[in-house]
Amino acid sequence: MKRALLVKFISILVNVTAGSIFLIPFLIYRQSFGFSDIMSFAFSTIPLALSVSITGDKFLSFSQKLLSGLRFFIAIFIGLILGFVWTYIVYFILGYLFAAISIPILYLWIIGSAAQLVFLQKFSDFSRIKNKKRSLVLGAIFFPVIPTFIFSLLYGISFLLMYLNKPEAEIYLIPKGYTGHIYLVHDLQNGDPEEYENGKRIYRIPSSGVLFTKFIDEPGIITNDFYYIDSTGNRTEIKKKLTFADESENDTIPAIIASTIGSKSGAPNYIEYKYSYNFLGTSEQRREIDEIKITYLDSLRNQQILKNSINNE
Repeated sequence: MKRALLVKFISILVNVTAGSIFLIPFLIYRQSFGFSDIMSFAFSTIPLALSVSITGDKFLSFSQKLLSGLRFFIAIFIGLILGFVWTYIVYFILGYLFAAISIPILYLWIIGSAAQLVFLQKFSDFSRIKNKKRSLVLGAIFFPVIPTFIFSLLYGISFLLMYLNKPEAEIYLIPKGYTGHIYLVHDLQNGDPEEYENGKRIYRIPSSGVLFTKFIDEPGIITNDFYYIDSTGNRTEIKKKLTFADESENDTIPAIIASTIGSKSGAPNYIEYKYSYNFLGTSEQRREIDEIKITYLDSLRNQQILKNSINNE
């Protein structure tokens, strides 16, 4: 009994570790874009790994009389199926928020589940399982139920805590006609001074689309409004979309996509930029635009430092 529990526990670590190993080169290639989603990945992977540890031997029991190589192929194939199933379950729970995840969690969950099942195939004691058909049916029933319940509970608690936290409301003022990336970089040392309007934070986005601000990043559900502003100070409200997949409105009109947070870091300076991100534009513009590179952020930061030094003279 103790050995069985130890095998299941180690299999959970195998799942998380395998996914993490493949996540590292992705983050390096993307210059750490998506780093802020690591906690979300771990948060949603643990229920998956726990469920696979409980039901994995039930899925694998029917293949024990086959050749060794075929058994491991079956373990990998089942891992692929479970990764797909869990991805759709999480998508169903999160809804439009799923689109804010910037790392390839489908592939990571497939890799993790497959590695975990291969481990269970190697070290589980299948002699305990007498009725293999019944065991397979129980596995098929309990696999989606267990992680869905755990994830929903954790997500509900997390959402409640975020709701109870009341961050300051925000107003984005964007140059009229601008479309593209909007990065709000939290730089307490070099950022623009804090500015308020009727108790709301004011972010004056420059023509580069990147604003360095002294405002700290606040967790929680933030109320934010976006406006185009012209040279005379007139404001025009910009509509927000949940995702660009939302075709309920005319997609030829630039709109704001749901906000996300993240961080970037890379050569040559390896400065970590923690930011809030939005995109302003149409679906077609979003597909065509390239990501902002670290070297560009470095150059904007140097300009910000120079501007501050001139203002302080």
